[in-house]
Amino acid sequence: MPIVTAISDIPCLMCQLSAALGAPMALTVPLHGVIPPVCTPLDPHGEVDTASLTRLVCHLLDAGVHGLFALGSSGEAAYLTNHQRATVLETVVTAAAGRVPVLAGVIDTTTARVLEHARTATALGADALVATAPSTPAPTPARSPPTSGTCAPPPAAR
Repeated sequence: MPIVTAISDIPCLMCQLSAALGAPMALTVPLHGVIPPVCTPLDPHGEVDTASLTRLVCHLLDAGVHGLFALGSSGEAAYLTNHQRATVLETVVTAAAGRVPVLAGVIDTTTARVLEHARTATALGADALVATAPSTPAPTPARSPPTSGTCAPPPAAR
């Protein structure tokens, strides 16, 4: 399974992903062209609207995209439960029906959760995985070093 990373210097995560998934599978065609992130439509109760998601995928396919990227930051993946993530990916893979590659975002806050998402995405038929280093919380004053409020000019400018 091809693994697409947003950061190339995360060999530890890459090795763990490869080991967890077994032998890598190759894409039947190289990734190219337009591969849009697929938004995740939700119903008024916050559940995945699979009918709308299927229509969206069909619309994108009819427009001539070369692949689909499910569960990225535009797909609200960080706010979905594991069950909802699986529903999204299963819906996109089914609607794509092998016409284009489906890339699955497996981004999360810990390596263990990324590996869990990678296994699920593989089982549901994703053609490639998109991983970044596990995210960290945004800095807050309590986690940031104190500053004086001004910065000294760089040494060469002094």
